Amino acid sequence: MQIEMCRSDSAAVLLWFSNAHCHQPFYAMQVVPKNKARSKARALIIIRNAKLNIMNDKCTLLQGPAQHLIAGLVPGSKDIEFYGIPETKEVRWLQNGQDHAFKDLSPRHYMMLLNAYMCDASARRLLERIIDTSGREVRLDVTRQVMLYTYYCYGDLDSQPDIKDGVLQPAENYRHERDCISLQFDSKEITINGIPLKNREIRMIDSFSQEDKDEIVAIELGIVRNTLNQHKKTLFQKAGVFTKIGLMVKVFEERILIGRAV
Repeated sequence: MQIEMCRSDSAAVLLWFSNAHCHQPFYAMQVVPKNKARSKARALIIIRNAKLNIMNDKCTLLQGPAQHLIAGLVPGSKDIEFYGIPETKEVRWLQNGQDHAFKDLSPRHYMMLLNAYMCDASARRLLERIIDTSGREVRLDVTRQVMLYTYYCYGDLDSQPDIKDGVLQPAENYRHERDCISLQFDSKEITINGIPLKNREIRMIDSFSQEDKDEIVAIELGIVRNTLNQHKKTLFQKAGVFTKIGLMVKVFEERILIGRAV
């Protein structure tokens, strides 16, 4: 297997992988801060049945045909894909195969994000002032607020563009952490099969992903086992599955357990 660093001068580190048993190369992008591009250009690589998975912070698979490429890397496309850097909660964006800083957004695209943010009263309440590392309350400028809103709503690096055909798409399933503040945004829902999940169901998914037993999950939710079974049945119906294993496959496919959610 060969690994080649294709670019390391930006926050996006693009790696090329090939394997003697594969008929075509695989591509993967790992998002890291600029100043850590070299030291963090690492990945846990698992190749099985000619498939590649990359699992380290925020990584995304690019495989084969264009429909599986990370949005924004398709040559000639005007669609935009945002991606976040968890360490700093900064946002960059991809378009036409090029990587850009958030400040380089066109006024029209920036206004799309600003309007979405201004229409979300809960997001504004949470992001206008934050607590810094020293415990002090800090008021953020509007541009930083909009960047944080974009990070929490569109931080995932995936194959679905965030601005498609000139239209800002609904928020993604991305969470910065398990109890991410974005779960309180008016404009954001975590969905499975397009169906919104309740916060209780998200907590169940997180617990199941850690292989917690039903008894433990029920205690954490403050409910009895029979009630948990009812909630689990509803969750399985939303996901279109019959088992916990099926549920985990589905939530992985729909990128519900991503970023620092687990």
